[in-house]
Amino acid sequence: ENIFSVQIGAFRDKDRAERLRLEYERQFGFAKVVVRNGNPPVWRVLVGRESSTEAANKLLGQILEKMQTAFVVRLDDPAPVQ
Repeated sequence: ENIFSVQIGAFRDKDRAERLRLEYERQFGFAKVVVRNGNPPVWRVLVGRESSTEAANKLLGQILEKMQTAFVVRLDDPAPVQ
């Protein structure tokens, strides 16, 4: 099963990522922070859990009304929520 989300941000500061996650979770029902390990680690904010690219693109359109940059990502092997 493919799962698609919309990435709305990537931060070196986990607290900034968490604040954005909370805001978008209230608006869209599901959001999570996923860490991309590295030096330094990057905290990605993902919104939605859609089963098709069509549904994810619809969500992307709604999000782009609120912010300038966002894009659809496929979560083949989602990293654990931190």
